Amino acid sequence: MHKPNYIQEVEYSLIMDAYQQTAQIIKTMSHPVRLQILDALVDEGEACVCHLEWRLGVRQAALSQHLARMRDSDLVRDQRHGLNVYYSLASPEVAGLLDTLKQSSHRITSNPLIHKLPDGDLGSPCPCPRCNDKGYEPSTKE
Repeated sequence: MHKPNYIQEVEYSLIMDAYQQTAQIIKTMSHPVRLQILDALVDEGEACVCHLEWRLGVRQAALSQHLARMRDSDLVRDQRHGLNVYYSLASPEVAGLLDTLKQSSHRITSNPLIHKLPDGDLGSPCPCPRCNDKGYEPSTKE
């Protein structure tokens, strides 16, 4: 039994919409700094911009632009705690996708420096309450 032509068109449109959304996610992730941010959020669970600035060595203004783009694509979410905004992955699937991408690139997964934080006494990495233990309570949202 054949489906009416308009049903085939609707199904095709829905399928293409799903591919379009997937392409947008991949396009958003396709910047080295955004991949670093996502990787840091996998490790940290949640981080403010000042913490990401310290960890990645990327200026706050650039980080904010990257985070806004990832938030618009539903890769990360944000939550305000007092004066600070903390970012986390929007879903566990983002971590899985990042892991798959990293595994596909031998250059990344074989580089021992990828997750290495600076050694030595650098003091507090950033002034946020999380880094300074000043009454910060991590997000419990899932």
